[in-house]
Amino acid sequence: MTESAVETIASEVEEGGAVSPRKVFWATWFGWMLDGLMGAVAGLITNVGTLIGCLLMPWITGYLASRRRTAVLFFMGSLISVVASYEIAIAHLDNLALFLVLLPVLGFFTNGVFGLFTIWLPEMFPTALRGSGSGFAFSMGRVLGAAGPTLIGALAAKTGSYPLAISLLSLIYVVGLPFIAMAPETAGKPLAK
Repeated sequence: MTESAVETIASEVEEGGAVSPRKVFWATWFGWMLDGLMGAVAGLITNVGTLIGCLLMPWITGYLASRRRTAVLFFMGSLISVVASYEIAIAHLDNLALFLVLLPVLGFFTNGVFGLFTIWLPEMFPTALRGSGSGFAFSMGRVLGAAGPTLIGALAAKTGSYPLAISLLSLIYVVGLPFIAMAPETAGKPLAK
C-alpha cells in the first residue's frame, strides 16, 4: 500500500505536476506505521514460541535426562530454524506467511534455550559461588552477544543480504557445540557444596 502511494507521487513528479508536502508526509508516515506494526506483530509471534520454550524447559530436560542433550537439541534447532526462517522463507521463497508461521519455532529454540541456562548454569558452581558464577556467565553471554548486531550489519554489507547475514551468524551455534561437550553434566547429580 505504501508503494502505491509512493508510485502515485512519483508519477505526479514525472508528469511535471507539483507534489504537495502533505502527500509526501502521509505516504512516508503510513509506510513507517506499517513497518512498525509488522515488526511488532513479528515480535509478538516470536515471543509466543519463546514463552512456550521457557515454560517447557524443565520438562524437556527431565525427559531427555541430560542438560547436554537438551543444549545440543536447542542449538541445532536454533540453527535450523534461523536458516529456515530467514534464508529459505524470506530470501529464497519470498514468503512472508511462511516466515510468520516459522517465527514461534524460531523463538522456541533461539530464546527458549535461556530456560536451560537458568537450570544448568547455577548447578555448575559450588554453593558459595553459585550466584556470582552463574551471573558472570549470563553477563559474559550478553557482552559477547552485543557484537551480534554489528556483525550482522557488517555481513549484510559484505553479502548484500540481511537474511544471508543472519543465517551466517547462526553458525555460532555450531561453534558452541564443542563447549557443550566440555561442560559438566549435572542432571541427577547432587549440587556441589
